Amino acid sequence: MNYRYGDQPERLPRSMIRPIRSPRPGKLVSWVGATGVEFLSEEDFHRFDREALGPFPRNSDGSVDWSQVPEEFVLEACWADEFAWSEVGSKWLDSATENIIFCWGGGRPSIRLSPDMLEQHLPAVVEGIQEFCIYAPEVGILVEKTPFAGVTVARIPAKDT
Repeated sequence: MNYRYGDQPERLPRSMIRPIRSPRPGKLVSWVGATGVEFLSEEDFHRFDREALGPFPRNSDGSVDWSQVPEEFVLEACWADEFAWSEVGSKWLDSATENIIFCWGGGRPSIRLSPDMLEQHLPAVVEGIQEFCIYAPEVGILVEKTPFAGVTVARIPAKDT
């Protein structure tokens, strides 16, 4: 199915959205980010996608080709059921104080939230969304979960690397 960016906010975990009366004629309900959850514009989504994934080589499907990434950038790689999701904030994103970005497909809008909200929303994301990336721009860390249940944590190469 082809979706346009942001057309399907109702496909986000319920903890991340709230309904409002739609301002559009013929539509009763629209969805907005829950308290502390900001939907990214399509422009911001593309900017963060370039920052987080752009430095890495890609497979034909657009996913990162981790086999071509130098080992010094890969901090952890394992299966999703072996990954300590409860430690993402404390182990990998602890020094982030500003924004955590979640990116995914399927028409869902990508979101920005503060690091202190990560623990509240991450379990529903892991449970309900097959493929996603978590990006902390401030610390240059990317966490990618693939549709094949692989998880990779990586340090994003500096622009001159």
